[in-house]
Amino acid sequence: MKKEFTGLHFELTNQCNLRCTHCYNIDYLESNKEDLSTNEIKKIIDSALEIGVRDIGFSGGEPFMRKDIYDLLEYSKNNPVHVLTNGMFITKNTIKKLNAIDGLLVEFRISLDGLSSHKDIRGVSYKAALRGIKLLLDNGYVTSVNTMITNDNISQLMEMYELFSDIGLDRWRLGFIFSQGNAGKNSLSFDCKDEQLSKIKELILRHMNEKPVFEMDISKLYRSGVLDGAHIIQYDLESKPCSYQGALTVRPNGDVSYCPSLDIKYGNLVKDDINDVLNNPKWLDVYDFQVNQLPQKCLNCEYVKYCGGGCRADSYYDNNDLYSYSDMTCKLIKYYVEELAHLFTDMPEPYII
Repeated sequence: MKKEFTGLHFELTNQCNLRCTHCYNIDYLESNKEDLSTNEIKKIIDSALEIGVRDIGFSGGEPFMRKDIYDLLEYSKNNPVHVLTNGMFITKNTIKKLNAIDGLLVEFRISLDGLSSHKDIRGVSYKAALRGIKLLLDNGYVTSVNTMITNDNISQLMEMYELFSDIGLDRWRLGFIFSQGNAGKNSLSFDCKDEQLSKIKELILRHMNEKPVFEMDISKLYRSGVLDGAHIIQYDLESKPCSYQGALTVRPNGDVSYCPSLDIKYGNLVKDDINDVLNNPKWLDVYDFQVNQLPQKCLNCEYVKYCGGGCRADSYYDNNDLYSYSDMTCKLIKYYVEELAHLFTDMPEPYII
């Protein structure tokens, strides 16, 4: 049975110029596994396109540490592409090489985890990433910032907001730290305290009131697209709630995982046919997962329609169970319903996925 997918997330390399204290991929970065060759990567891209993939994401490691990154962008340019990078290799020469790829439709997603806290997490000043962000924006490339919210940077979010307003950023995506990889080893966390959540609410209210040029998404709490008519997502018992149930993640050595955050191997696309991987019974357990398979505690919860049980990776790392729930998700969704949901009562009817 052929399973169709729409998104490919390809971690192109183990190589990285940084060693971030919250890196979820640290085990791959410190492994001795070789990266795939250019031709091996292209073959996997071809296989992904054959099963319905339309959007391609490149990350690492640091994808710009591969000398063939421009060749791979050229090869993929007939599809929308996004590149996750720390921004350190974005130079005028980078822009020149990107400009030489005719018809490239690409979004750059650059990690920036605070201002002073960026250096604590990544070992370099945020200004190094900011130079790359500005250079991309100045040359007309769609540019987003990805931020992991932690106890250390929660107080810097408003200053980051002002910075992004000033430079004309396109999108700001914020998620919450999770315990895989270095984050767990270094005990990085977000406590979900009331005063911390209040700071996030202030950020949301300011964005709603000022409507700056950039879109803003905060995992589980806010998606600015609803202000422009997008539907709020909700779930019923038959919903397939994981956003990666239509995606494919490939590691630097060809291993296949369900999503970038989930360190479970389901096959290897150098050795295994893609359709064999996607019909692996363990893969199908995740692919076919529905809200009605959640623990009874979730099914009895009045808020389950807002979260669908939350992220499977969060559940796995919190409870060693793919089909459970995360306490942080429970806290965030409770806060959303009690403190934020009333802000969106005039929006279009929720869309049940």
